[in-house]
Amino acid sequence: MAISLEKWNVSKDPADLLSGTLLVEGRTWLARQPDFLNAAEIEFLKASEDFAAQQTLDTQKLRDTEKRLSLLRWRVLLPASLVIALLGSAAAIWLPEKTKLSIYGVAGLVPRDYLLSPSTTWLDDILLNPEDSTWAGRDKWNEPAPQGWTAVAGQGFNPKDGALLIKGSSIGTLNIGNNAFFDYLVQFDLSFYQGTKAAWMVRVQKDGQQGYLFELEQQPPGLVMRAWRQAADGSRVPLTTPNSQIELNCCHSGDVYRITAVVDRFQFRYTVRSPVSSESTPSILRDTVFLDPSSKFRYGNIGFLETDAASVTKLEYVYVQRLPVGLQ
Repeated sequence: MAISLEKWNVSKDPADLLSGTLLVEGRTWLARQPDFLNAAEIEFLKASEDFAAQQTLDTQKLRDTEKRLSLLRWRVLLPASLVIALLGSAAAIWLPEKTKLSIYGVAGLVPRDYLLSPSTTWLDDILLNPEDSTWAGRDKWNEPAPQGWTAVAGQGFNPKDGALLIKGSSIGTLNIGNNAFFDYLVQFDLSFYQGTKAAWMVRVQKDGQQGYLFELEQQPPGLVMRAWRQAADGSRVPLTTPNSQIELNCCHSGDVYRITAVVDRFQFRYTVRSPVSSESTPSILRDTVFLDPSSKFRYGNIGFLETDAASVTKLEYVYVQRLPVGLQ
């Protein structure tokens, strides 16, 4: 105690007062043997006790204040949370879906729609570099390029016109950054370069596996289109459709088919025009519709792949745009 007293007499700093075990021992001496303590030591002990009592009081006041603030927060936040929940429920019921998706996009709950202004379209004409005939629009697709994809001369008259040979089960998706496609019209020309099947996916998820898979197969004298909802493990559930048989005047070597799809919510409406340029007689089939009753994937990317190891698809171009007025 003598050392602490000497320091306190010089500094008068409360940090030099007795506390903890030393204060307990000082109180014991004062209670049992007060005659052994002089006036300065007794004053030092009382100052230490007063400071300790004040600290206890300040701590209790702080705890009381925190408790009152906590209660106040609950009284304010709970009604506010209820109001927000009610507004959210009302929005889910009464707001149009496109409005809700816009709100969710601003809140970061869903990706931004790539086709919102200023980007209302996506296009790759698949042009070739004139110097070495390589794929000029490679940066329009996500890395890495699926193994086995190659660029070749296309059907157009422009010497720079190219096409992609799609092979292998690895999917190649469009480069749209962290955005996604929601509802849109997509159009592309393809031909059966090798084999009898071509495949593509819409609403492709980030893992490159989940989404809606479509397959077009030559079955002369026509074509058959099939569609599935594909899970992360590759398992598939067929989409519902009234008719998958596409009756076209085909199929000759080199026939190019123009595929137009309207992707609107969980309905996929296809038009297949055949052929774009060949010896066959042109014909059009409209409204081949596929539905997903489970409403699983609301947004995603677009990609191409092959479901048949023996087949290679020749892709001439890909064009995506917002749904025109009248189709929305």
